[in-house]
Amino acid sequence: MDGLILIDKPAGWTSHDAVLFLRRLLKEKRAGHTGTLDPSATGLLLVLLGRATRLAQFYGGDKKEYEAVVKLGCETDTLDAEGKTVRELPVPTHDRNAVEAVLSRFIGEIEQVPPSYSAIKIDGQPLYRQARKGLDVQAPPRRVVIYALELLDVSGAGFSIRVVCSGGTYIRSLARDISAALGTCGHLSGLRRTAAGTHRVEDALALEPKPQAEEAFGKIIPMDKLLPGLPAIVLASRGADDVRHGRPPSRVDFISPPEYRGDIPVRLMDESGILLAVGMPAGEDAANPYLPKVVLG
Repeated sequence: MDGLILIDKPAGWTSHDAVLFLRRLLKEKRAGHTGTLDPSATGLLLVLLGRATRLAQFYGGDKKEYEAVVKLGCETDTLDAEGKTVRELPVPTHDRNAVEAVLSRFIGEIEQVPPSYSAIKIDGQPLYRQARKGLDVQAPPRRVVIYALELLDVSGAGFSIRVVCSGGTYIRSLARDISAALGTCGHLSGLRRTAAGTHRVEDALALEPKPQAEEAFGKIIPMDKLLPGLPAIVLASRGADDVRHGRPPSRVDFISPPEYRGDIPVRLMDESGILLAVGMPAGEDAANPYLPKVVLG
């Protein structure tokens, strides 16, 4: 089967565990997630199935939404509750107004240093492997965007927040940096992904208790419903046949050409609504203005 399934990953499962479970449940060899969740984290994981696995590159940059709990006064080497304590500091008095004032400084485009225990590669090696060897290797800062940062609760031990952010944002790093701005240290003690792009965890398949295959099949989003945010071009039969074979369709084969939008990818579809490929613009005045980038057949 081809498509996308949303799952609600339980705590203690790796993202690989969740994908492997689905492969066995659905008897589908081709399956892959579009963005890792740490084992201790819960929530939304997008898993592409069959031919849809070729579309993974178009999902990684989606906005993400999380609910996070931060514990103040203790920093760990992994920046979450799974790590070893490396520093402890007193926790200043912090009421709701004080925390909200600090949070406001993190909204917008910010620079953050990823955790040492992360999958980012330096010199061809993931950082977490080097960190486990005791090597002090740090990833360079990166620019990320925090679209929304809402305080949900605050207590003497810490606080909880809702975060809407760009793909590639590390909530563990955000917890560390907010704690420092409050005049102490801290770590991420709980994390749940609640949304990715237009998809929400409320629509996901729960993996605990373990579901039956029939329930999982009923949750699969078909290929023609994927990437709804991209413009669609419907092709006549000759253009559709060209795209199936990896050839760029001619302008005369467009049934419903979208307004040209620079470097925005488009969905190339046949008259029955089947997604054939994702195309990239070749130029507004080109005889073949869109080149198939990922052909699905």
